[in-house]
Amino acid sequence: MKEKDIKKLSKKLDLLKIDLEHDINIGSSHDVLIYGDISTEQKDDILSRINIRFSETSSTSDVTVRIVNRSNVIVELFVCVITASGIKNITSTLDMRGLILGRGQINFTPALEIDEMDVSVDHRSTIGTYDLSQVEYLRSRGLSKEQSLDIIAKGFFEGIG
Repeated sequence: MKEKDIKKLSKKLDLLKIDLEHDINIGSSHDVLIYGDISTEQKDDILSRINIRFSETSSTSDVTVRIVNRSNVIVELFVCVITASGIKNITSTLDMRGLILGRGQINFTPALEIDEMDVSVDHRSTIGTYDLSQVEYLRSRGLSKEQSLDIIAKGFFEGIG
């Protein structure tokens, strides 16, 4: 999400502060940011379902998900973009990215429930670990492993609002 796009951000959700199931209604053109920085203190697995529902015709929305898992827990996130019958001319992108910095897991399930033909919705999902050479470079500059991973996590969240 670019800096200029943040102005139309309507929903910003911290994954650690929402219910097991959460609904978001998109009335007009607004973007959604779902984020989470799962710390090493987290002891319980996280399972969450988020439904993004379009309620007005001719809407545009980018849904951005960024999760960093520093813990040993499993983070399971199901995000569904829903357009009901009669809601036309919708354009949306669901972009889910996860970064694993601990021994835990991240599992994403992007889903689309489209009941109309005049809709353009796509999704992508990427989960990975950090590049060891980046940590080694930062450590060679005098930083600890924890400080190095903090910088990598900050870079991962950079520019998303």
